[in-house]
This record gives sequence, C-alpha cells and structure tokens, in this order.
Amino acid sequence: MAKAYETHPIAEEQIEGAFVLARLSEPGLDLEGWRDRCLRSRWHGAGEIAVVSNTRGYVQGLAIIVRPGHFLRHDALEVPCFVVASAADDVGVGQELFRYVADCARQAGCPSIHIHFADDSEQTLSADAAPEEVNFLLRATPKVRLPDSGGAPPARSASAPR
Repeated sequence: MAKAYETHPIAEEQIEGAFVLARLSEPGLDLEGWRDRCLRSRWHGAGEIAVVSNTRGYVQGLAIIVRPGHFLRHDALEVPCFVVASAADDVGVGQELFRYVADCARQAGCPSIHIHFADDSEQTLSADAAPEEVNFLLRATPKVRLPDSGGAPPARSASAPR
C-alpha cells in the first residue's frame, strides 16, 4: 500500500503553500517574514519547520520545532506551531506530523513534547504517546478554518469562477 503522506523539513517550493497554515497560528505574519523564517531555520540548527504533504504534494500539516534549551523547559521539545488542515483526514495528517515531531524529540533526548495549537491551546505529551492518546487530542482540538480571502487550501482547484 502506498504511503498517503510524506513528512519532512520544509522545501523552498513549499514555503508559500505552508504560509496559509502558519498564519492560522500567527495571524500577523507576512509572507516575506515567513519566507525568511523558513530559510533561517535551515542554518541555525536550533529548530526546524516540518510539513506534511499528500501524494499530490499539497501541504496539509505544519510544525515549527524548537530544540531544547531555546525555551525555559529543557526536558521537552517545544512545538510553538502545530497546525493540521485536511478536509478529509485531519487525524491521519495529525498522526503523521506527531510521529515526525516525536522522532525529533527522541533524537534530541527529550521525553516529552510541548505543543501549541492554532486555537491557542497547548498540551504536553510523551514522545512515546500511544496513537490513541494522540487521536484523542487531535479530535478534542477545535478544527481550524482556512481563511476565505486568498487562503484556499493548496489542494483545492482555483479554476472555478467566483
């Protein structure tokens, strides 16, 4: 069976597609600021911006990952932005994104992950959280709505007249 999603550090060609999701977490962000942040994340080694994309390459999930020691907590991997936007499979996208973040936490020697969601809620989970626990959290978190003006999800066709 083919893999439904791919999760990896953001590629340059995904920066604009991920911008819509980043603005859900940080509404005042502008595209140039976002582009600069994405490019800097590759150089500093303090963190990373990860995306989940579907088989067609459309960005459906975003996590900004900050390595320990850059915030007050040294035992937890900080994720100041964790956004999932999928009309059909938000839990699947969220699970894929969480698995990636959990792998980063284990590599950094962090037993826990402190996640901030787009609705301003936050939660700390074990890096080894069971899929059921992650599913429960993803279902309990309010669903994000993509903005209507210029913020249609990348996976939808813009060819229909308005």
